[in-house]
Amino acid sequence: MQFKGLANRGELKRRVAGMLFVMIADHLSVHLAVQKYKGILVKITDLCMKRSPFEEICLRSDVTIGETLQGQLNKHSSRWSPPLLVSSLSQFVPVKKRPPFLPPILSNPEVKDFFPEDAQLSTNTGWRSQVRLRVLEAIGSWISSSEFLHVKDICGLHISMLTASEWEVVLRGFRSSSVLRWMKISRMTWSSEADLESLGLQLGIILNTSSATQLEIEDCRLTAGFFLNLASGLRENSHSKLKWELYLHHAWEEANALKFIFEVLNGHRQLETLSLGSHWYQSENRHERLYYSYFMSEIANKDEAAGLLLSQALRQNSCLEELILERVEGGSAALLLNALAGDDGNPID
Repeated sequence: MQFKGLANRGELKRRVAGMLFVMIADHLSVHLAVQKYKGILVKITDLCMKRSPFEEICLRSDVTIGETLQGQLNKHSSRWSPPLLVSSLSQFVPVKKRPPFLPPILSNPEVKDFFPEDAQLSTNTGWRSQVRLRVLEAIGSWISSSEFLHVKDICGLHISMLTASEWEVVLRGFRSSSVLRWMKISRMTWSSEADLESLGLQLGIILNTSSATQLEIEDCRLTAGFFLNLASGLRENSHSKLKWELYLHHAWEEANALKFIFEVLNGHRQLETLSLGSHWYQSENRHERLYYSYFMSEIANKDEAAGLLLSQALRQNSCLEELILERVEGGSAALLLNALAGDDGNPID
């Protein structure tokens, strides 16, 4: 096969990477293919990999890239294991926090054909499903050491590009994490409410069992079912470390979703900051991290009963140190502010 006329080495890398997947999937002779493209594969390794365990094997050993790849495939004969492509993802996965404006991990050229946003998940069967699983396992292993979990960094805006079981695989490493500090959900879309609510349950488990201290939800109209699932874990387990800040902005599809805040306030006496708002702002918290948000809260027009529940929870919570209302107006704003007043009607200092 000829590679003349390719625009750059990046295009060469993608072309050969795609062929490697096809060769593995079609049961062709990996040994012969590697021998034919051995020089190219070495270049791909130089371009793609950042000292992954697979690269360390190659650097320390006298065996060729092709022989190492052959050994890896023989070792995992029952499950497709394309180590070159999986290892190349390491450059896109954060050690602590991804730089802003990076594309989602699953949109990278090496794997995006296997994770299309608009394809039916029912078409991902056989070897394609095995490739997806291996890639998600690798991503989950890498990101589990991160202090930050932003759902959008994994899948972009559309959460339904992964099945419920695939989300469980990629998020598994965050359960019981002792390094996770911050979780963010923003601008998500979905094909069905079942997909959304299943993800809410997964994230609720992480809040229960990890060291996360901040949850931020912004600019997406989540359903009451999502919030109920997110809160269900908080009710079932008292070990959550969520005690510093909770940001909820432009995140209500239904009035009952306000009850999520009630659940958190009732179940977590250590919550120190609650923020509800409606406009873009930037601020620096006590841990010297900047947060940029576009807040368009509709709390002012929500169900009065839900507002009353929230008011009661605010009165009963003795640990809350800061309530931030950004353009929350009307009766709901008055209700929340009155909740902070003493028995004589005067604000509590």
